[in-house]
Amino acid sequence: MVLCAGSFAAIPLLKSFYLLMGTALVFGLGEAFVTSSTAALVADICQKKHFGTAMGTFGTIFDIGHASGPILAGLLLARYDYFISFLIMGAILIAAIPVFVLGVDEGRSELKEASKIT
Repeated sequence: MVLCAGSFAAIPLLKSFYLLMGTALVFGLGEAFVTSSTAALVADICQKKHFGTAMGTFGTIFDIGHASGPILAGLLLARYDYFISFLIMGAILIAAIPVFVLGVDEGRSELKEASKIT
């Protein structure tokens, strides 16, 4: 998420095609990390009999995110300039990190139990 936020916020600051291409590659790398790990997390968290429902819900949320991103960008660009708009979108990505860290308990409860045993 940090790769996505940083590269996204840097886009309006860059004028060179090669720097923009490099920034797009960094953004793509960050998105690839997030997308593949999120699908794996959904698969790990859900119960076996609810796997299809969980993956379908994940796909729906994923598609809503992809569809709403350009809409949000358009609204921000209509109201603000490029720099502020891209900075706000990068800040939204950064703000999502603590929500994810605090909202997902995958593995933490097992670590606490293991530390009590030892």
